[in-house]
Amino acid sequence: IIQIPTKSKQTMKKLIILCMLIACQVAIKAQVMWNLKGGIMQNSIYESEYDYYHDYTIKAIDWAAGLEIEIPLSQKLNIETGLRYKNHLAMNGDESEEHWADEFWEGKHHLEMPLRLAYKQQLGKHFSLHAGVGPYASWSIGNKNGYDFGDNIVVGLEPSVAINWNCLSLGATYNLPCF
Repeated sequence: IIQIPTKSKQTMKKLIILCMLIACQVAIKAQVMWNLKGGIMQNSIYESEYDYYHDYTIKAIDWAAGLEIEIPLSQKLNIETGLRYKNHLAMNGDESEEHWADEFWEGKHHLEMPLRLAYKQQLGKHFSLHAGVGPYASWSIGNKNGYDFGDNIVVGLEPSVAINWNCLSLGATYNLPCF
């Protein structure tokens, strides 16, 4: 996780707004597709090495929702970008604590912006396969109590795959943090 000064945070916000304005301008001139996306993931963390008599398993449901845009480059290639909100379980404490208990875990709020190059292959009249990869950036915007963790930014690689049937899409995306 990278700590960024407040002045850089303001610059980052301006950059995000500029990217969204450019995407909207391109959307007006191109044949674009807007997608409302959302999903859930189960997050389980299991730890037993700290206490011989007790095993600790923390389970939570993480979720994400957002708006994405597909900008066609050709019949088979798209650029996909957008903005999404993500809530996920994160550790709030020192890993060297005697026990990993529920009070050390809390939901953190993030804004994420992916930028993927995607390949689209028609599999029939109503079916298509999408596979893409590209960078993403994630900004921590606080926790459930409104506490701001600072200017935490995570940048990484985001591969994705989806099968589309008419207007319905079922797929998987994996965030692989790099720094």
